[in-house]
Amino acid sequence: MNTLFRFVFLRALPLVQQPELRSASATELADIAKQITSTAQDRYTHHLERLERSRLAPSAGTPPASVPETTTLDERSQTHVRLASWALGAYRTLYPLLSNDEERTLRVVRQGFGVQGDSTPQSVSLLQRLMVRFRLFLARDPRRARLMLAERFVADLGPLFEARWAPTRHPEAHDVLLIHRCLYEEIFRLEGVPKLLSLFCAMDRANFVDLSQFTLEPGLAYATKRQACRFDFGPAKLS
Repeated sequence: MNTLFRFVFLRALPLVQQPELRSASATELADIAKQITSTAQDRYTHHLERLERSRLAPSAGTPPASVPETTTLDERSQTHVRLASWALGAYRTLYPLLSNDEERTLRVVRQGFGVQGDSTPQSVSLLQRLMVRFRLFLARDPRRARLMLAERFVADLGPLFEARWAPTRHPEAHDVLLIHRCLYEEIFRLEGVPKLLSLFCAMDRANFVDLSQFTLEPGLAYATKRQACRFDFGPAKLS
């Protein structure tokens, strides 16, 4: 697990602000950090192996392949699994310590990622936002500039997400990116904590916070009537 991320993530968790942990000693807090790290590592290994087994799943009549000692998943997919595992490690460790208070535990985990409510995560720097605004301001074709941002976002998702553009066949159509498979949704659903998905939805919104017409409808996050997540980048303005 990434050492720098571990340091920043654990320092960002507002543990001593919680009534149950205000009197915790430095040693006790260190033990909590170790438990979060251990649980995160366990979930990371588990889901890497699960995804590798799925990737190597044999067709009918073919002997099952053993899981290799080293994963061959692409780097982006490993990064997404790692981030989800940190969220799981923190949630699993802190939930019993915070009086089994689900909503408060979720808020604490979200703050570890720099997210409070649906606000822009602190990980989205001011420089990054200024660069996006400057690029959009100078663009001769604002729509094309928006779509280039979207394509970079899709590339960052990696192959374990399923993203497709919705058809734009009529004059009032919008450029809508549909996410039919989300690795975070899959992991948190299997782990029984689907509410953790809202953290990563907030981080996705932050990627496009300076696009005035952008909206995100997280359809995969719904407990019932699940549907593709809709990333709406505004009017397509077809001629």
